[in-house]
Amino acid sequence: MKYTYDLARALNLIAVFHVGFDYSFPGELNASPQSMIKISKNFPGLRIVAAHLGGLKMAPDVLDSVAG
Repeated sequence: MKYTYDLARALNLIAVFHVGFDYSFPGELNASPQSMIKISKNFPGLRIVAAHLGGLKMAPDVLDSVAG
C-alpha cells in the first residue's frame, strides 16, 4: 500500500476510503478513524476523503480521536 499512497500523493490524486460500518455487513469494520489518522500522519500531503467517517456507530470514536 505504501507505493499506492506515495503515487497518489505524487500525482495529487484523492484517496477515498469507506470508513466505518456498512448496514449490509454490520460486523465488518471497513476502516477506523485511527487508521485514517495513521495514514494521514505517514503520508503528509496525501489528499484523503474518509467517506462516512462518524457514521453508523462511529460518532463517539470520531469525536474522541479526530475532533478532540
